[in-house]
Amino acid sequence: MHAAGAGWRISYITSILACGFAAWWWLRAGGGPVLALDDAWIVLANARALAAGAPAAMDGPDAPLLLGATSLLYSLAAVPAALSPSPEAALAALNWLGVAAAAAGALTMARRAGVSPPWAMLLTAACFIGGTEPGYVLINGLETSWTLALLFWLFAALLRDPVSRTAALVCGIAPFLRPELGVFSAAAMLRMAWLLRGDARAAAARAALCLGPALALLAAQWALSGAPLPTTGSAKRLFFGVAAMGIPERAFGYAVTLARFLGSFGLLWLAFLVPAERGGAVRTVSAAALALAALSAAWYGHVAGQNEGRVLWGLIPALALGTAAALAAPARSAGGALARLAVAGTVLWLGASFPERALQGVRHAVAGEDRRQAMADWIAETLPPGAELIAHDVGYITWAGHAKIIDMVGLRRPESLDAMRAAGAETIGAAAAPGGMLAVAQQEGTCVALVSTGWNGWLGFDSGAEKLGWRVERLPTPGGAGFLAFRLHAPSGPCAA
Repeated sequence: MHAAGAGWRISYITSILACGFAAWWWLRAGGGPVLALDDAWIVLANARALAAGAPAAMDGPDAPLLLGATSLLYSLAAVPAALSPSPEAALAALNWLGVAAAAAGALTMARRAGVSPPWAMLLTAACFIGGTEPGYVLINGLETSWTLALLFWLFAALLRDPVSRTAALVCGIAPFLRPELGVFSAAAMLRMAWLLRGDARAAAARAALCLGPALALLAAQWALSGAPLPTTGSAKRLFFGVAAMGIPERAFGYAVTLARFLGSFGLLWLAFLVPAERGGAVRTVSAAALALAALSAAWYGHVAGQNEGRVLWGLIPALALGTAAALAAPARSAGGALARLAVAGTVLWLGASFPERALQGVRHAVAGEDRRQAMADWIAETLPPGAELIAHDVGYITWAGHAKIIDMVGLRRPESLDAMRAAGAETIGAAAAPGGMLAVAQQEGTCVALVSTGWNGWLGFDSGAEKLGWRVERLPTPGGAGFLAFRLHAPSGPCAA
């Protein structure tokens, strides 16, 4: 027992030191506290709006404080970061704290599943060095790392006690960190209700622990955002053409995306599938993960792979739990031996490519940050103060404060969803994006648009606008800056030539 305790202490200390080293390396390699996604600045704008009690600058004066926010809890947690002297560094630190909490949760989950310290460390390592660009996903400025942390600790609580009061409480708050976590909450609470079917008082207590916080947070979500559920998913489905697809086409796109994603985690999927004795908690979580995958296939389709599959990372704790159950089997058993071989092979395989993928993630994040800064500089140097323009990445350039930025996607501006529908997003899919941009321009009388070169190459904003009878004047922008600026001339209306 003493040796095992020492082994676990070493495991936790090692994970903390590894997270600290990774944070130092990321800071050094990126030349500062780099946040991968533009959406991080929307989080900061939401948090600042909460602190000020007034809508963010990118929204109208009557807009809800958290219009377009995906995570109520993360927006609240980001308030201190938004008010700090260095918001970017503070939000990056919050992400790294989430990574550390997730690593500790993964170790605790493996320990309660009966895994030995060395194999728990290898399993935890596999969870964080997988993916195409793990740093890009985990330090993106959003709630991804805390999603992993919540799930690992929830599963650890369920392994210790399937009717845990702590687990019931976590189930109540989980959907307000990420909406899809409600699938795991529902599965865990249904199992609790079944296990406590002969004890009405205990069942009612667990239900109250779950529903009390959930209802309070639902009321807060509704009051602060104007809707009981986040609307960002619907906006992306329209803008990226998913709404126009049939369920079979969405499911196929999701299946291909999921297969690539799981492949980027080596052979963990093989260890997950190893025949082994799995308890009720593992079976419940596995069933919830499969249900979530099915729902995502029908709703999101291929869009689940956006931003290096960050939404799909929510499946990793469930994959790790199933793998931990296989690792807990005796090493001499066929299942236990195969699980150990799969995990060891995964760590060796992913470890060999991890430095390159980590550096690629930093470069990707830095390139995005450079593009956002170049856009803000161009606006400040080219347009008069307070000018209006439309864009799809509205976070940082709004935070910079040189112009009024109008969201063409619909994440922050509900009217843009109507524009996308009018342009045919529910029938012709992503091909409607240029028409949606033009409809927003006519609605707002705003005739300058800023788009990334990548999105323009994919969605064809300029060529699509010309096919619709508009004249597109390309404005001078710095070469290699990663964005394009257009002045839009309509046949009639506010943007008429």
